[in-house]
Amino acid sequence: MKVVMVWEPIYKGPYVVVNKNSNFGTYQLETIQEKLLNSWVHVDRLAKVNFDTEPTTPWFDPTARRREWRGRNVITS
Repeated sequence: MKVVMVWEPIYKGPYVVVNKNSNFGTYQLETIQEKLLNSWVHVDRLAKVNFDTEPTTPWFDPTARRREWRGRNVITS
């Protein structure tokens, strides 16, 4: 059974674009803590976000949120 969490953001972020590969439509990103990501990300997986002020902390990490949710909702038989 698959559980879907409704109204939960689906994007991690924010990230800063540091390089672009126009031939493949991919971008090299870094976190706001200036840690470069290991892999390039295709434009289809990105969403543009504009800020009034520069963010200092990530706003959402779905992987961590789901891990936390699973930890709270362990089903025992």
